Amino acid sequence: MSQKIKLWVGVGAYILAGTCAVASPSNAAEGVKPAASSEKTTQFIAQGGENSEGDEGFQPYDPYSDQGGEGGEGGEGGEGGEGGEGGEGSNISSNADYMTNLRLMKGHLIAGLDLYMQGENKMAQTHLEHPAKEILTSLRPMLEEKGLYRPVDAALNRLTDVAASGASERKVKDAYEEAMGVLTSAENAVPKSKRQSPEFVGKVISNLVSTAAAEYKIALKEDTFTDIPEYQDGRGFVAAARQLLYNNAQEMVKKNPKTYTELSTMVGEISAAWPTIMPPAQSVYSADEVTNMAKDIENLMMK
Repeated sequence: MSQKIKLWVGVGAYILAGTCAVASPSNAAEGVKPAASSEKTTQFIAQGGENSEGDEGFQPYDPYSDQGGEGGEGGEGGEGGEGGEGGEGSNISSNADYMTNLRLMKGHLIAGLDLYMQGENKMAQTHLEHPAKEILTSLRPMLEEKGLYRPVDAALNRLTDVAASGASERKVKDAYEEAMGVLTSAENAVPKSKRQSPEFVGKVISNLVSTAAAEYKIALKEDTFTDIPEYQDGRGFVAAARQLLYNNAQEMVKKNPKTYTELSTMVGEISAAWPTIMPPAQSVYSADEVTNMAKDIENLMMK
């Protein structure tokens, strides 16, 4: 696997810091294959789970509930402002960039845990190490400003150490849930009124699915996946986007139920590109179709 450092910088692209290039989805052809029936896609609308950010009793659907959820809300971690300039060579200077990168971390962990639970320990370790290796350094100034760098660093390193030791699934899952909880506390440093606003949530989701689509394009050659880790990264990022959507479902439904329904359906459809943690023998969608779906989500959020 090529060690490209993926970092969201808030301009519709992510940096490949290993080559100093910038990757972003290209324009795609029209004509996306239908992925889910209307009956099926309605299942993506809030319907269960424990990680709602809304009122007590509201329980939105968590697509990865069997692997541990968001780890709870954790502490507010301070209100935080727009944040600092980010790490060397980056420009993480907005709340949306900050949240996107925390969600990319969560996506890596989701993929890693999934692999570990399937006995793919070596592959799992690669993904579990990515948050600290790829993203944490650039987030360090903002996290330190909020007093959160040390707990995030400690939780991520503990998870990788536990997994590297060949520990039981239960111990790895416990460490995973701790790390996810600490990352959620870091997210909560963004003021609640901001991080739960439909506009903010939609922007972060668009960032995540655009990054996932770019990973899909890297992974796929014709109809065959030739870069498995990049495929798995994309799956984790879309899962992190889904969690964010459903954990904020109540507020989004209250503000604009039509947009929420459209967005949840579209996220469900693009998720079908990654049916399993190990790539299928033949792709569900072409790279252009996945890019096109990500662009549709971006356009929806710009309305």
